[in-house]
Amino acid sequence: PDAVEVNGRRVNIPSFRVKPNDVFQVREKSRSLECFQNAIRNAQPVPYLEVSKADLSAKYLYLPPREEVPIVCDVPLVVEYYAR
Repeated sequence: PDAVEVNGRRVNIPSFRVKPNDVFQVREKSRSLECFQNAIRNAQPVPYLEVSKADLSAKYLYLPPREEVPIVCDVPLVVEYYAR
C-alpha cells in the first residue's frame, strides 16, 4: 500500500493526482517485487512520461490529449452502454 513516492513523499492513496513535473517512483524497499519488475519490463513508452527504468521512476511532463493515452477498451461500446 505504501510502495510509491511522489516528489520524495510516500503516497498510499490510489486516487492521488499527480501534476506536471511531479516525479513518482517505487520506493527502494519495494523495487525488487516481481509485480514492479514485470511492469517496468513490459512498459510501453508514452510521450508524456519521462521514465527511468534504473530507479523505477517517471516524471509526469504534461497533461496528454486523449489521443496520446493508450485505451484498453472499446470507447464507442462504453459510450453506447451508458447512453441507454
